[in-house]
Order: sequence, then structure tokens, then C-alpha cells
Amino acid sequence: MNSRNHASWQKRILLFLTSQCITLFGSTLVQMALIWYAAMETASGTWVAAFTLCSYLPQFLTSFLGGAWADRYPGKVLIIGADALTASATLFMALAMKHFPSEPALLRGLLVMSAVRSVGAGIQTPAVQAVIPRLVPADQLARYAFSDRLIGKLLIIYGLFTFFCVPAGYLAGLFVRRVFGETYWYLSGVELTGFAGMTAGGIVMSIWGGFRRRSRTLAASLFAFGLFALGMGLPTDFILYLILMLFYGIALTMAQTSLTTMLQENTAPAVQGRVFGLLSTMYAGFLPAGMAVFGPLADILPLRWVMAGSGLALMILAGIVIGSRQLRNV
Repeated sequence: MNSRNHASWQKRILLFLTSQCITLFGSTLVQMALIWYAAMETASGTWVAAFTLCSYLPQFLTSFLGGAWADRYPGKVLIIGADALTASATLFMALAMKHFPSEPALLRGLLVMSAVRSVGAGIQTPAVQAVIPRLVPADQLARYAFSDRLIGKLLIIYGLFTFFCVPAGYLAGLFVRRVFGETYWYLSGVELTGFAGMTAGGIVMSIWGGFRRRSRTLAASLFAFGLFALGMGLPTDFILYLILMLFYGIALTMAQTSLTTMLQENTAPAVQGRVFGLLSTMYAGFLPAGMAVFGPLADILPLRWVMAGSGLALMILAGIVIGSRQLRNV
């Protein structure tokens, strides 16, 4: 590849990823505000679970169609259309909030808005994932070799990973409110620290790249992720909790990067839209499933116990990756 072509694809992918980072940042702010509102106003794991279900279950159902569209229609049209849908729903709700007659009515309206935004995500996410390999030259990703069994295992691992990260990750706001107090400064600290950890994890992976065998990187990051999830349920000191959250975010990004790269390297270009549509489906399906289990469970058992149990499960999942003959050779 000559230097001109190399610079050309790098410019395209930089512009594309920058635009998606801006979109992701806005979506994260909205989702964070909704979870904060549910946690602070209700202090209920069930309400937090309800918001998460409305945020991800429609995405789970839409991802099947979104993945097929990503292979059939222009990615630019799908991404812009989905972005416009989510932005319109958010703007409409922002203007209508003051007209709701009661708090329960407002909560129900926010749930509907979350569901509409989730439909847009179900269309946009597989389109984005499918566009990236088309912008980057093949020799910058790897050789492609489609393997149904391998991809199936990776998708299942991703689903289980998403399911068990719910207590320490998506119920963090509820945990902070119950253990450290109901203040938005604490919640802001948790979100910023988690974001810093994920950013640091991305930097680590971009510089280091992981072990030669990506399965070793995946297993190591899953084990660390589970260990920090277990540890986050133990401290009574908020600073120590934030330190654990930082490393939790690093391990999270490393696990996601390893798994996504393994899928990109082992999926034929012609079906990448559908495969990454399935990846989005696993995320959008296992996350609400995890919330449906762990949210109400957090109203019955101490959330510390729930977090510790999920951490142990993630460490076991790391052992399964190491023990799988098919995965450990990748």
C-alpha cells in the first residue's frame, strides 16, 4: 500500500470514528441521566431495571433487521436515519417534560423515549460495525476466515460477559446511592472514573495490542474484570471504590476489544453486517436479561453479594475461554 492510499483510509476512518464518538457521548449522557434519575428518585432496583429494559430490549429485537439492512443498504443512510430518530425522540421528550401531570406519568414517558432511542440503536450499531471493515484495508484487519462454531462461541461469550457485568457496571449508581449516599457528586465521580478507565484501556490496547493469541488477552481481561467486579462490592471507602472502578473500566475495554477483533478477523466481509448485527443482538438481549434478574434481586439481597457473585461468574468464564481448544488457538 502506497503512502497516499494509507493516508486516505486513515483520514476516512478518523473522521468516521470521530463522528461516532460524538454520537456515543451524547447517547451516554442521556442514558446516564435516565439511570441517575431512576436511582435517585426511586432508590429501586426494579425501576432501574425497567429503564434498562426499555433502553435495550427494542434494540435486541431490531438488531436482527438492522444487521440484514447493513449488508443490503448504504451504511451512511442507515446511520444518519437512526441518529435522526434518536435525536428527534430526545428533543420531543425534552420539550414535553414540563407538561406531564405527575411523577409516575413522567417516568412512563421517559420509558417510552428510551424504547424509541433503542430502536434507533438497533439499526445504527450493526451499520457502524459493518462500515469499519469497509473503510480499513484488509491487511490492516487480518485474513478473513469464516467459522460458524468459532463465531458462535464468541457471540455466546460476549452475551454472558454482558449479562454478568450488570451488577458492578449498570447498577453502580444504585450501589453508590445505597452505600455512600445520595449525592450527584458521587455519581459523577463514578461515571467519570469508569469513562477514564475505558479510555485508558483503549490506549493500552492501541499501544500494546495484546498477546499474540487474542484468546489469551480475552481470558486475562475477563479474569481481571471479574476480580475487580468482586472487589468493588467490598470497600466502604469511596476513593478505594473509584480506584477499583478505574481498573474495572480498563479490563472492560480490553475484553471488548479482544472479542470484537477476533470476530472481525474471522468473519467474511460479505456477512459482517449480519454477524455484528448478532453481536448487537447479544448485547441488547443479555443486558436486559441481566437487569431483569439482578435488578429485582438487588432489592432482595445485599447488592454487595450480587456483585461478588457476578465477579466470580466472570472469572469462571475466563477459565472456559482458556479451556476451549477451539478458542485458545485463535
